[in-house]
Amino acid sequence: MYAEDGLVPYPMAHKAFVIQKKHIFSNLFWLFSGNALAAICFFVAMVQAARILGPEGFGIVAFAEIVFMFFWNLSNMGLTFLGARNVARSIHDRTNFYVNRVISLRLLLSFFSLCVLAVFLYLLHEPFFVKSITFVYGLALIPAALFLDWYFQGLEKMAFVALAVFLRAFLFMIGIFLFVRENQQLLIFTLIFNISWLCSTFSLFILYRNRFGSLAIVWDKKFFRKTLRDTAPLGLSLLMAWVIHYFDSMLLFLWKGGSAAGLYNAAYRPIILMITALTVYFNALLPIMSKAAHESSHAMKAVIYWTILTGFFLFFPIAVLGTYWATPLMILIYGQAFTLSGPVFAVLIWWPLLMLLALVYSRCLLCYDQQGLIGKIAVMTALANVVLNLILVPFLSIKGAAFAKVAADILTFFFYFYSTKNFFPFRLQKVLKTLGFFVLGMLFLLFFPWKWHCYSLVVTGLLLYSIIILCLHGIVFKKYLLGDF
Repeated sequence: MYAEDGLVPYPMAHKAFVIQKKHIFSNLFWLFSGNALAAICFFVAMVQAARILGPEGFGIVAFAEIVFMFFWNLSNMGLTFLGARNVARSIHDRTNFYVNRVISLRLLLSFFSLCVLAVFLYLLHEPFFVKSITFVYGLALIPAALFLDWYFQGLEKMAFVALAVFLRAFLFMIGIFLFVRENQQLLIFTLIFNISWLCSTFSLFILYRNRFGSLAIVWDKKFFRKTLRDTAPLGLSLLMAWVIHYFDSMLLFLWKGGSAAGLYNAAYRPIILMITALTVYFNALLPIMSKAAHESSHAMKAVIYWTILTGFFLFFPIAVLGTYWATPLMILIYGQAFTLSGPVFAVLIWWPLLMLLALVYSRCLLCYDQQGLIGKIAVMTALANVVLNLILVPFLSIKGAAFAKVAADILTFFFYFYSTKNFFPFRLQKVLKTLGFFVLGMLFLLFFPWKWHCYSLVVTGLLLYSIIILCLHGIVFKKYLLGDF
């Protein structure tokens, strides 16, 4: 098979594993298109909400969202990752049998999470209004448990997933613009969030029903026990990931108040767009990486090599420019009330680069069935994050939380890098050597005292980056054929 057939040959493998380029690009197109549009819609909705609610009200919304994410992870327990992987490997031929049991288990965990949430809010020393907003927000755990995105991802039907995700974000955005008009309408905000989840979940449910029939709630104690045992390390890693990415916001709300949490969350929102792009990319690659891990490590190295180079190529200049224009950008997006979000954004803008590296190595471990190791690394990183926040937040407030987040992910990368060597000896030095040339080119373009007009610089930069993309593609393809990874 040859490149013109849409397949990249692998001459060095004993098994004829191939990367189906057109299929990968199709998956990426749908997921990136759907999730990019969804992320933009959600971002626009949150910007509108921040402008109306102000730092204090936006901080309450951020707190409710953070609590929801914790209990969503608790009810997920890694079932979506394991489910997508197993569907991709065709481990379970009886679709209804497997999906019904996974959905039933997720519903059971969701009801358990709601009970724990109620107890947590009862013990929390916050106004009743804040507690009620948080609990109503948490009711979205039920439709989230029925969301079948993991199943369609496993089948590599990314178009269905993209449309469902976009539908949720679009309805949320429309609802915010139509119904949230005053800074006291936080309850309406949470109801819109729940309705958007219901509609998105229902859309995938209809698609599944037309193909396989209705879902059924079943009680299979043996399946539940075995599945929870298999997903426990992943579930632990999800909870630890919540600590890494949301503990700072929670601490700011409880220690510094809603206004500080709102300012910090506003700086964090643009970063979510980039993190979403990374997450979508790795979700689209998960089935391919899972197969490659068992059939061709050479093909997997090619995917990772391209991913790291392209990721740095995209996010490095964004980080540099974002650092210089942080405060004006925050004022432009949110208004003068969020001026203090600028210094926080200048630090957080470097986080996507670290997330890129961490996701590369964590997905490698997942594909090699090293869930236990992922859990251990997550625990160590989470503990480091907690300690850093407890030290820095009292003195530096929202800027301390930003420094703690970035420092924690630096530790995450080193933990993953040294742990992955035993299972996947990927030479990162090769990537950095190739990357260094392009980084120098970017720095030259950014810092040379050009006397050109701004638009001329933009056009020149786009042309330079286009050339670099073509060069990267050629380098990766050549290294793939030669096995030089």
